[in-house]
Formats: sequence, C-alpha cells, structure tokens
Amino acid sequence: FELTWCMLHGLTHMLEDVLSKKKEKLLEAKHFKKTVTQKFVTRGMEKVFGELPAKIGSFTFKDYAPRVFQEIRRDASIDAKEYIKSVCHNNYIEFISNSKSGAFFFFSNDGRYMIKTIEQAESKCLLKMLQGYYLHLKSNPGSMISRFFGLHRVKFRRPVHGRRKYHFVIMQSVFHTSRYIHAIFDLKGSEVGRYATENDKKRPPTNKMTSTVLKDNDWVNNGLKLILGPDKVPIFINQLKKDSDFLSQQAIIDYSLLVGIHYPDLP
Repeated sequence: FELTWCMLHGLTHMLEDVLSKKKEKLLEAKHFKKTVTQKFVTRGMEKVFGELPAKIGSFTFKDYAPRVFQEIRRDASIDAKEYIKSVCHNNYIEFISNSKSGAFFFFSNDGRYMIKTIEQAESKCLLKMLQGYYLHLKSNPGSMISRFFGLHRVKFRRPVHGRRKYHFVIMQSVFHTSRYIHAIFDLKGSEVGRYATENDKKRPPTNKMTSTVLKDNDWVNNGLKLILGPDKVPIFINQLKKDSDFLSQQAIIDYSLLVGIHYPDLP
C-alpha cells in the first residue's frame, strides 16, 4: 500500500506540473539529463491523506527527463489528461511479483499501462540510451521495442518492503485489448533452460489474460508458427532486424519477442 500510494501521489503532482507548463518547441540535450525532485510530507496530514499515508512521514519523488517522456507519449498519440487519469487516478492491479529480481509489476486499472519496479543500474542504463532510444522510435514508428512512457523514483525515510529507494518505469501494455489473451510466450531464440516451470503454469489467470508466461521450448513443443502472410513478413523481419541492431548498439543482449495468442473458440 505505501509504495503504490506514493507512486500515485508523486505521479499526480509531477505529471500535472508538466502539463501546466508551456510546451517548449524542440527537445535539447539538456532535456535528456533533466531531473525534478519533490519532497512530500504526510505526517500530521491525516485529514488530507488518511491515517495510513500519514504514517509514512515523508518521501521524495524524482522524475527523470520529463520533457523527453512527454514527447514520447505525444508521438504515441497519448492524450496527456487521459494518461494522468489512467496512471494517477486509479488504484493499481498487482499482476506478479518476480521472486528472482524482487521486482513488482502492476497494471493500471484500465489495463493500458504496466508499472514495473527496476534496479538502479537498469535506470542508469535507460537514461544512458535515452537519446538513442528516442531517435530510434522517431524514425521507426512501427518498432516492436517496448514503449517507456516515464521513469521515476520514490525514496522513503525508512525501509518499505526492505528498501528505501524504488525506481520504476511506466510502459505501454502490449496486451491491452478487449480480447482475452489465452497464451503468452517469451521468445529469445534459445533452447537452454527455456521452459516454463510447473510453478509458472500454476499461476492463477486474471480476468483479461493468462498469468503463465511460456518460453521457446514450449512454443516448439506445441508446434506453433507465426503466419503473417507474404506482405507482412518482410515488414516484420525488417523491423525486427532494425530493433535488434539498435539494442546491439546499446550493448543490450537480454531481450525477447513477446507473443500473445487469443483463441476465438475459447471463452
């Protein structure tokens, strides 16, 4: 509760602040390094925030490269007010907690966005490649690389879930659709250890999709293929190569192709 409440409260303040400012005409190098930090005091504010948030005492919220991410959202045709409504004015739905990395995953209530906590090293990596990432998306509107719409940090005075700092990103949910996603595959092009575990397969589904993420060997063993048609195949392969080349240039090798399947004959 403490973590998500501070995420929501900090985001609301920061995004509304960006929205209220006059838009600068062009992005400059300074915008990729810009950070904005705000301290929030909740102690003694029970009548404003409620009893539980007031116990937090105080926390700081940091917004990284706000103008750059605002531009990325604009290029994705995301309305600023609708974005604030989605990520700030609703409670999050926790999807999964990754026991290996300690990361928390949340969906916005409308399912449009995924909020994921990341390590500080991952945050630094994203900031380091941010200008190249922005330019890649600009020149490749059909890119299959994940869309990051915000990078933020919450810092507490005392540990929350064992930590004082949480970096997190807001990403586009690739499975935001009215159709139920019956199967999800994470494909890396490798066979080594690429099976879903029995525990993975036992995860309870949500009302919108399965919670089990299958892998390369599961794909092969099920005899699955992507059939795109003669017109779409060269477009798909060309974009896949451009995205892979970009990630290679950034010295990133841990990436995969995420595939979701809806079976029309199933509920």
